[in-house]
Amino acid sequence: MQDGDTAVQEKSRKKLLLILRDSNIYLDYEVQLDIIPSLASSRLCPRTQGLLFLLLSTWISLLKTFC
Repeated sequence: MQDGDTAVQEKSRKKLLLILRDSNIYLDYEVQLDIIPSLASSRLCPRTQGLLFLLLSTWISLLKTFC
């Protein structure tokens, strides 16, 4: 079962990276390492994961711009 969970997490991670690429959102590598695994391992549906990730990445971009 653990291999199945790993496969699902990897598939979710790839989907999140595709959403980012398609949205022209590029984050620092360290930020990706922190956010992507935690979202990919969550039990949220992929669409909710993507929306949450876009929200977080937009928030981080705004912080970088104004701080």
